[in-house]
Amino acid sequence: MRRDILSYLGEHGEANSTSVAKALGESTGTTSHHLRKLADLKLIAEIEERSTDRERWWKSLMTDIFTPPGLGLTPTNARPR
Repeated sequence: MRRDILSYLGEHGEANSTSVAKALGESTGTTSHHLRKLADLKLIAEIEERSTDRERWWKSLMTDIFTPPGLGLTPTNARPR
């Protein structure tokens, strides 16, 4: 889920939990949770000037998303689309 969110932000630049949820077919609660966790890891940041009390906007802080050697997805651990 978090990798998909990072990919989405990489493609679209900015997003809120609603737009991410719609694109990934998930609930806004789920995407909001994962967005906060990615922010805790300093992989994304809130865009404070766009955010309001009820809607937070996010941007990626990563310049390149890759899978480290040895952590490639196999059919048994790949997330179904």
